[in-house]
Amino acid sequence: MKSQDLAPSATGPPMPKTNFKHNTLYNLGGSILSMAVALVTVPLFLHKIGTERYGVLAIIWLFIGYFGIFDLGLSRATANQIAKLRDQQERADVFWTAILLNAGVGILGGVVLYFAGGLIFQDVFKMPASMRASVVTMMPWLAASVPIATITGVLTGVLEGCERFLLVNSLQVFGSALLQIVPLTVAFLHGPELGWLIAAAILTRTVTTLPLVTAVLKTLPIGRPRLPSKRWTQVLFGYGAWITLSNLIVPFFGSLDKFMIGGISGLSSVTYYAVPEQLARRVSVFPGALARTLFPRLSAGHELGAKATATRSLTALIAILTPITVLMILAMRPFLSLWIGLHFAALAGPVGLVVSASVWINGLAFVPYALLEARGRPDLTAKFHIIEIFPHIALLWFCLHQFGLIGGAWALVFVSSLDAALLFWKSDLRIHALRSFWQGLGWVVLALALGFVCPALHTWFYVLAIAALIGTTIWGLRTSDDVAALLRAALRRLHGWTAAVIMKVQRSA
Repeated sequence: MKSQDLAPSATGPPMPKTNFKHNTLYNLGGSILSMAVALVTVPLFLHKIGTERYGVLAIIWLFIGYFGIFDLGLSRATANQIAKLRDQQERADVFWTAILLNAGVGILGGVVLYFAGGLIFQDVFKMPASMRASVVTMMPWLAASVPIATITGVLTGVLEGCERFLLVNSLQVFGSALLQIVPLTVAFLHGPELGWLIAAAILTRTVTTLPLVTAVLKTLPIGRPRLPSKRWTQVLFGYGAWITLSNLIVPFFGSLDKFMIGGISGLSSVTYYAVPEQLARRVSVFPGALARTLFPRLSAGHELGAKATATRSLTALIAILTPITVLMILAMRPFLSLWIGLHFAALAGPVGLVVSASVWINGLAFVPYALLEARGRPDLTAKFHIIEIFPHIALLWFCLHQFGLIGGAWALVFVSSLDAALLFWKSDLRIHALRSFWQGLGWVVLALALGFVCPALHTWFYVLAIAALIGTTIWGLRTSDDVAALLRAALRRLHGWTAAVIMKVQRSA
């Protein structure tokens, strides 16, 4: 039985109506706060443990994220079904089926990581023998993190399916902050020993799962524990199998460039690539916030209504994402100079410029991706990822060998463009017919030209950059009525809050 064949149950209390704009802002705010924590902690990490150890940690986090494939797509499938269903008994059956299955496959994933990770870190990456020994010794800790991640995924999927985005983001910000702060504290108190840092991060992640459990118990009446349902096992695995395939390939795409750089140029080069790449990818919080909010709505809605919602959201996303991307491109090298140093910015800045452009392309693809998965077609997204594997590997290998780090960034632009074209084609969202898309692309190209041609620390660069930012911001507000209305509402609230504060001060006086 396919997940799309199941109609929502008509019994049980209706799902509470939530505000779409508020949910999007909750998702956005949570991502931005997590990003702010990282902006503070990354230079502290680099100062305390050095670029080489930080490169090792970056590879380890990639490993843990990649082994999240043992979620088997059940988190996304759970969110999809929870959004569709109204009967509380069926929702409880979905929950217990998903949580028990994910716990089991998470343990299996931990065993695989334990054996495969040790071999890879021993034979693939260039690092001092002492660091290699520390990482291999901590493999049991890394293995234990996999079932924690799979269980956390189902808990988050339940809350997102119920559209409890304020609660989800509050818990995620809390967890992200601790995941950065606790290991950094350990580094300052105990020293830069990798074993202590890894153990601190994994213990912190375990502790931050407990509030999620409490939140699910309060949100969803799950009843007593029960064995997995055969019916829901088939439904969840039928949907999740394709999600799993995508989850297997997408982290592979996201980590392949850094793995290749680590093998070709060493782990210090990974840092010069990974830091600006991670900085540029912070822009994805905007399309990510929108896509997370869209998914349960598109899952529960009808076909025509879902497409209309997706098209309208896409126009708003272009209007928001374009000025932010232009800002990211123009501010990349000056920010890296102030944040870390001139030498680092000279090596890492050009990578950040190009990756920012790829993030703009990839960000627009969030909407058709969410639409296809919400309408029960995760098979299409998975098939597209399969098609892209060999072009990605070949192009990345060629570009890294011929052009170095900047070549890897341009390879990302090509693959992101291919992926976006396929997704828009099958979702029938005609982005090529939107004038706003072509205008937004023009702004991004203009920003890239300024970023590469103009010296980033000269006065006339800042004059041109400010002019471009003002122009693209005005353009964005004129492009989407929804964005303009959102800004007007925010300004009215700010005016009301300011007036209330002034009035209170006057009364006190």
